[in-house]
Amino acid sequence: SYSGADGYYGFSSSGFDYGITPPDPIAIATADRYSLTVGETVSFDGSQSYVPNLDATITAYRWSFGDGGADGNGATASHSYDNPGNYTVTLTVTDSAGNSGTDSFQVVVGNVLPPINLTSSAPTKYSLEFQWQPGDAYDTEGFVVDFDEGDGSNLSCATGFDIGYSAAAAYSGLKSNTTYSFLICAYNEAGRYSVGRLMTVRTAAPLPVTMAASQFGTNYMKIAFTAREAGRRYQLMSRPTLSPGASWQPVAGALVTSTTLNEPLGFIVPESLAQQQMFFSVVSQ
Repeated sequence: SYSGADGYYGFSSSGFDYGITPPDPIAIATADRYSLTVGETVSFDGSQSYVPNLDATITAYRWSFGDGGADGNGATASHSYDNPGNYTVTLTVTDSAGNSGTDSFQVVVGNVLPPINLTSSAPTKYSLEFQWQPGDAYDTEGFVVDFDEGDGSNLSCATGFDIGYSAAAAYSGLKSNTTYSFLICAYNEAGRYSVGRLMTVRTAAPLPVTMAASQFGTNYMKIAFTAREAGRRYQLMSRPTLSPGASWQPVAGALVTSTTLNEPLGFIVPESLAQQQMFFSVVSQ
């Protein structure tokens, strides 16, 4: 179109409408990682975005993280995800001419992977060692171990002992002939725990006591033995010799606790027990 004539060609050059629409800004979005675990922080960068129209500049950056949470603003942003899944991240840039452009990509969020390949060396009476491997060497920051006697139903990752990035543990000072449960959990840099892996181990039984019987007065005899452990309770058990199918019964008054290793101990019991089978039972503390 034109608006009038000039003195030379009959047209006014100022009256032309060229019909050119300014180009949209180009959004360029990147992340410092595209795979992470729950709770970890991922950083996003949109600073390489630009406007082909030299007469305009980018005036706004808006980040949608794909999880329904609040949007982020600015050329850079960071975010963490509370649940595993695939999330689409979208950057929208707006320029001073009111035009906008977008760029999108996906991030994959997974759970913290638990340790794998748990093994244990043969436990001794008082100690044991066990090993494992990280389920994910990249995202695993360390491990915690919780342990107790029994089936492990009371164990928790949150109450475990932090052993750092180690794939083995050793414990001593345990009770012999006792079942222990160990819960090993991995955690990531955000402190989120994996599902725990449970290992149940029984320490070795104590050495048998050395027992001997001798006459002691009329109708009584002395049962003497040597305790092979300190701090254990020994109960004398008996049953009739001619009744091997009978149940073992504790002998009344024949319960004693050792205080030192190889401590000589004994009981005075009725002589009638000489006609019975006898053994010592190690009673749990």
